[in-house]
Amino acid sequence: MAKKQKKAKKAAKKKTPVAASVAQTAVVVKKEYKGAFYSSLPKIEPAFADKILQLEQEIGQRVVLLWHRGGQQQKCSEFNDLNYLVFAKNIQKLKRNEKIAILIDSPGGLARPAFKLASLLRKHCGGFSLIVPFYAKSAATLFALGADKIIMSRFAEFGPLDVQIFDAEKEERFSALEVVQAISRLNSEALQAIDQQMFFWLTRSRKKVDTLLPIASHFVSEMMQPLFDKIDTVKYTGMARILKVAEDYAQKLLKKHGLSKVDAEDIADKLTNAYSEHGYVIDYDELIDIGLKNVEEATGKLENILEDMAFMERASTILGPLKEV
Repeated sequence: MAKKQKKAKKAAKKKTPVAASVAQTAVVVKKEYKGAFYSSLPKIEPAFADKILQLEQEIGQRVVLLWHRGGQQQKCSEFNDLNYLVFAKNIQKLKRNEKIAILIDSPGGLARPAFKLASLLRKHCGGFSLIVPFYAKSAATLFALGADKIIMSRFAEFGPLDVQIFDAEKEERFSALEVVQAISRLNSEALQAIDQQMFFWLTRSRKKVDTLLPIASHFVSEMMQPLFDKIDTVKYTGMARILKVAEDYAQKLLKKHGLSKVDAEDIADKLTNAYSEHGYVIDYDELIDIGLKNVEEATGKLENILEDMAFMERASTILGPLKEV
């Protein structure tokens, strides 16, 4: 009987390593996640989900995704009314007055939903930080102005607030700023042409300025008139109003951080009117130059996490915090 018990104990000991191995295997099984508010794909890439969890641990805040990488064929893939409604419908899933970190990657969209979402998050959560691994252009830049703090990787970029309009006839987008700046550019060219004409006639004719100025003005007017006639004044007025809307939203968000009226207006004006194209890169140094003071570059472990994130999850739209599948 004693021999049988010894054999049973030996057999149990031989099975123990196998059982331990099975237990270890169970521990390393990865959890799967998606966006709690919306996901265009059934689950998030495991490596990307791991980085989000690491980010939460590093900054000590809950991370909420505004990840617009699904392309325009996917709903909620930019700042639009549906994107806002998804957040509004799920806002109670975020604790009231508990500040969050928004992890953003977005090409932009419409100014109104971007402003409304920034305002909603500020009111419900008491504020938010914005984390930018790679891309936050156009309306995403407007949204960023509502953040208490902006953290950027070295790859991160923002963009001008000049509103993009879709031309159904040409089937392409154009900047409202192109129309508005047309008159400013023509006016500048006209003034320069008058200066050139005056200099030419003063050196050649030696006549008085009072005599030559009407002649030069008439000459330049005749030359520029065909160009001014091509400008659609109704379209010009409409584009100017659209740009003013984006500028006004920017000012409102900036003033909520205690910026003076003058500073808020100056920054909003630069973001709306100062850049030569819609795709212009506004990086960390540029944001500092135009007067934003709540911007910082990621360093150390945080920098490594963000730089890894910049090249992950390239074709999906994810909204909300992580939710286990």
